Amino acid sequence: MPSNFPRDRFDDVARDKGRVGAHRAELPRSRGWATFLWASVAAVVLFVGGVFGALVVMGKITFGDSASPESSITQAPIEARIDTNYSVLILNATPDAEKTAEVTQILLANGWTEDKIFSIDSDDKDFEHTTVYYPLPGDQSPALGLAGLMGDALIDESDAYQVGDTNESAQLTIVIGADFAPAG
Repeated sequence: MPSNFPRDRFDDVARDKGRVGAHRAELPRSRGWATFLWASVAAVVLFVGGVFGALVVMGKITFGDSASPESSITQAPIEARIDTNYSVLILNATPDAEKTAEVTQILLANGWTEDKIFSIDSDDKDFEHTTVYYPLPGDQSPALGLAGLMGDALIDESDAYQVGDTNESAQLTIVIGADFAPAG
């Protein structure tokens, strides 16, 4: 190995010119905190934006007036009609067992036959409002008619008390409540 190296431009550098070559300045001390602060702000902005976007997509936040303009078409009120082709399930949700017999007599007096009337006691004995349940929107008119016989009982669309397939049999359900007072 040679002990003498070939000369280059750094061998003749004057000592008073300052630095020669790639020299980097020291980083300021506050720069680490600034980076952390910017990263924190960016994380918060992304989080809030994501939550806001999710709420908009789920429909929890709406912009402007989303109500549709009033249409000039008004729905005709549904007319109550008594239809004895429907079978009727009577659930007595009161402690008074005589109310089942009273409802059965009202139905028989209005054209239902005994084979279309079924009755059982409910496990719930503190039902407040007498309610007629119907399974399909097309059953609302007969439900209104039956509710009128029960002293203007409430009606509700629900297949919770439906026995069998709703398409195979037409059934209405009366849940007798504490406010039961037959139409007189």
